[in-house]
Amino acid sequence: RGATAGDDDDDAGSLLRVASSWSRRLTWSERPGGNASWVPALGASRCGPPSPGPRDETLEIEPTNDAPYVAPQRRRRGLRAMDDDEARSFRLPVECVALRRRRGGTSKPPLSRCDAAACVPNLYLIGASKSGTTTLFEALVAHPRVVPMFAEPSTNGETHVFTDRRTDAEYLLRALRKARPLFRDFILEERRRRGLDDDDSDSTWCLADGRSSPLYALEYTPHYVALPDARDRIERVFSGASPGTFKYLVVLREPARRAFSQWVMKTHMRVPRYNDARSFETASREGRERTSRYARCWDDALGGSQQDDGSGPPQGGLALEAFARRPGLAARILRAARGPCHPKRFETNLFNAYVLKSAYYYQLLPWVAGLAAARDDVATMIPARLRVVLLERFGKPDVLRVLDFLGLDALATPTTFGFADDAQIDALVAARRNTARDGGAASIPAAEAALLDAFFRPYNAKLDRLVAPLLGGDDHHHAGSSTGYNASVV
Repeated sequence: RGATAGDDDDDAGSLLRVASSWSRRLTWSERPGGNASWVPALGASRCGPPSPGPRDETLEIEPTNDAPYVAPQRRRRGLRAMDDDEARSFRLPVECVALRRRRGGTSKPPLSRCDAAACVPNLYLIGASKSGTTTLFEALVAHPRVVPMFAEPSTNGETHVFTDRRTDAEYLLRALRKARPLFRDFILEERRRRGLDDDDSDSTWCLADGRSSPLYALEYTPHYVALPDARDRIERVFSGASPGTFKYLVVLREPARRAFSQWVMKTHMRVPRYNDARSFETASREGRERTSRYARCWDDALGGSQQDDGSGPPQGGLALEAFARRPGLAARILRAARGPCHPKRFETNLFNAYVLKSAYYYQLLPWVAGLAAARDDVATMIPARLRVVLLERFGKPDVLRVLDFLGLDALATPTTFGFADDAQIDALVAARRNTARDGGAASIPAAEAALLDAFFRPYNAKLDRLVAPLLGGDDHHHAGSSTGYNASVV
């Protein structure tokens, strides 16, 4: 999947791609016996000495059928023998907690042992559903510095850690159990790469810090963008893991075609009893009615604040700069999102909310407001943490812009991590998994397409103002528009 940095890192880099149901082989290092209510603490975990026994036996993991997301079983050749320095105790990244190897029989290793670590995600692909997120996901995890999580069954990589309502402890344990383990050898190489030696054994460090090529654990759930409280959950539950460094990616698609594509999917489910029995015409009519009420709720909640000067009717939409000029705006948006304007007040089943989930402007408002709430420099901070990609123009330049947004190199060199060559990037972009499998969204009935295009026009105009700084690069393909959704139908 591309070269790793330096001769000594060849096999250390492949540790990222270990395929394992790790809970069968590894367990928590710190967990007291019989304490079912215990949860690990992020930000302060240490990795003690490894478990005794032959090194190959200690870290031997059998491959599973997770291709193409992970590589086969790691190869041990080329790694140095463990010396005293490597057996020492050191501090893990703030996103990680220690794991130790399970032992057969009744004997148990000391709790301080540490053979690997489970790390919570620091990169989130949050939506939108049926907008080409699978294509971007597969392009990202093909990069040697992006690690996917264990996916929910039959979801093409989706993890859904925060989709359902749970306690914070359940969210944390769910995320750690879905994390692919980073083994001790690899974490030691990461410390060396960042210049952390024995004198820095207690230094706090992050997987995604900028001192070297960052490392990302990717959580992929395209439903999150429709959940206004998802970001709050993520950054509250992972508060000890420097959530201010987390990054978010959104892929958007022309709204009417996205709605039809989702309807096609929900009427062709693997289990027939989960199929939506409504025709697209019925689902579109009901969706437009509910989405109109949803939009009116937001417009009423924001009032004149949707104009930059705080006056006039709310048709204009918010620009990113408005959050810097109006300090109370972010708090007002978050209150509305958690209360009267929560989408589930208008659509009880968001998985069947085809039209509402295409009203991107109102879904993105809580995400932007949440990122803006704690910072003053929103004009530079929000584009550094949230990036929007458009499916209709998705190509190699978009992949390169996303990698630049993440601080990752595109192509591998003797000293950097990256894709093997340009041909690999071209092949990943050409996959276009969404449009190849959505039942032919171009066949949307012409009458319904016209109705939806007209319905979404004012929402698209607001969206253009909000996302223009979040697209990255020169994405103003259509004059006077950032998405182009009102200029033409792709």
